[in-house]
Amino acid sequence: MNLSEEILYLILFLLTFYASFTDWKYRLIYDRVILIGLVSAIICRSLDLTVSWWDYIGTGLVTLIVLSTVAVATGGRAIGGGDIKILSMLGFSLGILPFLTLFLVSHLSAIFFLLIWKVFHSKKVNKDTTLPFAPFILLGLIVTKIVVSIGLVSSQM
Repeated sequence: MNLSEEILYLILFLLTFYASFTDWKYRLIYDRVILIGLVSAIICRSLDLTVSWWDYIGTGLVTLIVLSTVAVATGGRAIGGGDIKILSMLGFSLGILPFLTLFLVSHLSAIFFLLIWKVFHSKKVNKDTTLPFAPFILLGLIVTKIVVSIGLVSSQM
């Protein structure tokens, strides 16, 4: 992993940490977080000329299209607009393999949390229960950075 990628992960961590806080407290993920992440990814990826942009662009666009379709099909109950934007930005920033790791870890950790929450607060958890998802995305990003760093997942196609 080169220096520009390390810097990008640090920026993404800080942005996702901030998004987790605002999502938890206000149920909002601000557009400036997404914009800063996209600009940072473009700058950092531009410094590494050996990287194909198609992996990153494709991952971001497919994520945006698929998650937007899920949101429309479920009336916005399955995923919120802020979650779609931050996941799309992370897909654009990380590429397919690291993003799939992040996506899997964030969703599995959210499911695990809901199951435990349901056990202890069974009357409060139902189909209308909402959950700020950005903290789970942050966990997914941390795990992704670890597995990429130790070589279990390649950071490039």
